[in-house]
Amino acid sequence: MNRLVGFPMNWMMKLDPDLWRSVKIAADDSNEACCSMSVQIDMYEKKDAFKIVAELPGMEKDAIKVIVRDDILTISGERLKKDEKDGREIWSERYFGGFSRRFRLPDSIDKSGVSADYTNGVLEVTLAKKPEVLPKEIEVKVA
Repeated sequence: MNRLVGFPMNWMMKLDPDLWRSVKIAADDSNEACCSMSVQIDMYEKKDAFKIVAELPGMEKDAIKVIVRDDILTISGERLKKDEKDGREIWSERYFGGFSRRFRLPDSIDKSGVSADYTNGVLEVTLAKKPEVLPKEIEVKVA
């Protein structure tokens, strides 16, 4: 049975073959048929920038990488599982391991204006827009 992130995908193939192909390509593109850790993101557009917000609870800042290469932004990292020294594990539902999310950057992004902040398990990546694509207000002169 085809499985992606723990969900049976056969029903999706019957509902929308094109959607299934795009999901399968995205999964195969990450070099893993099933990822060990899923990263939830939100994307926002502001007047002067785009923002990507990713939930990375329990991650150390040094385990997170944000890389811009050509027109691709990659957010990757690894959350390691800590062994309990005083007992044994009897149940586990949290995800551990590596992850990687890639985003193709539009031409309107100033690649030198990319910044990242990590606070309380939330990564915020800001992608500044090029000055020439920002709205420009024109002064109205009185004749």
